[in-house]
Amino acid sequence: MSPMDSRQRITITLSLVALTVLFLLPTLYLSLAGPRSSNEEPVQVLQQYLRAIYARDYRRAYGLISSVDQHLKNEQSYVRERGGFSGFTLELSKRIASFIEAKPLSKQITADHARIRLKFYLPDANSLSSSLLDWDEDRLNTLSPQMQAEMMALVEKLRRERRIPVIEGEDDYELVKEKKGWRVYLNWAAGIKLVFLASVPPELPIEAAAAEKEVLIHPGELFRVVYRVKNRSENAIFARIAHRVEPKDVAPYLDLVECGLLFPVKLAPGQENEYSTTYFIRGDLPEKVRRLDITYEFKVPES
Repeated sequence: MSPMDSRQRITITLSLVALTVLFLLPTLYLSLAGPRSSNEEPVQVLQQYLRAIYARDYRRAYGLISSVDQHLKNEQSYVRERGGFSGFTLELSKRIASFIEAKPLSKQITADHARIRLKFYLPDANSLSSSLLDWDEDRLNTLSPQMQAEMMALVEKLRRERRIPVIEGEDDYELVKEKKGWRVYLNWAAGIKLVFLASVPPELPIEAAAAEKEVLIHPGELFRVVYRVKNRSENAIFARIAHRVEPKDVAPYLDLVECGLLFPVKLAPGQENEYSTTYFIRGDLPEKVRRLDITYEFKVPES
């Protein structure tokens, strides 16, 4: 799946990254020639966070999130929910993320709190898919060093020639000042609780459970859940899976973006597999909704 899927809204596509100074472009609105003032520091941290999200460098992004939020979700869960890149794919997405331009439209900054409205210009990574092996991580990461260098050079060439389409958008952010510096405040405590369950009939010798049984998500966010499924029998088995969302009347607000369990699965005796599903919870979810239960129902395929 592309790091910046066009099916996602700009608030999702707002997946940007924290690159090191070596990757910063002189054309960025936020680049500064002289020392940064205390008012500019939160803007710089926000820029790093947005770039990390965009490039799916989620370990880096997690380090820039407030400790209040981190108390509710550890790094492993955060990364698993989102499915980050690794290897050359990560380096490539980070390089493209460094092309992002951004500037604050408004800033309200006190000693320990900041509210910033940011306008951003994101490179449309989907437009590069045909040149980048459709963002297939396995294929990208196994390219020879020479082919990887050629691909990176191609991306640079397209940037210089201004041939990468740009997506424009703007959004509001909050940051808090902590001992380690400014951090992005996501207010996960106010998020929607999603509970993942599994229902397996007695006649089906399967163990199934979500790797993370509960997650906190804000409307307008993309997230991923992983189910571990094991065949406990000595025979190969088939199973089909249905998704049940409760309350039923809010099910339309949960979009299934990508699912590894859309079709019946076959498991060899004793085999255990992981299957991932990507969801998007719509931004217009009614405010009264604070919890959704998502049950994966495993059934024996009809003859």
